[in-house]
Amino acid sequence: MNIEDTLRTTLRPEDPGPEFTARVMAGIDAGKQPRQKRGWRLPLALAASVLVAAFGLVMLQQQAEQRRIESAQLQLQLRLALEITSEQLNQVQQRLARNGNEENGI
Repeated sequence: MNIEDTLRTTLRPEDPGPEFTARVMAGIDAGKQPRQKRGWRLPLALAASVLVAAFGLVMLQQQAEQRRIESAQLQLQLRLALEITSEQLNQVQQRLARNGNEENGI
């Protein structure tokens, strides 16, 4: 027996029998009946989804606000550090100018 004959034998169509046909037809008939109402599950699931989405949006807004606050605080700290540095550099420059004038006899 060659491979083609083996495949034909193995893959030949077979009648599934009357029980299978009856089960398929019963499933088809059951699908034609009006569906029962889902009751409270669907509205509850939708409400839960809306609440989760709203909560997520609120959390994202709070995080964005927190980042803006932190950025503003860093900018204030940087400005203060630059002012302090500028003041110290001015003092050093004044001291150097005084020392230079004293050395030159002014």
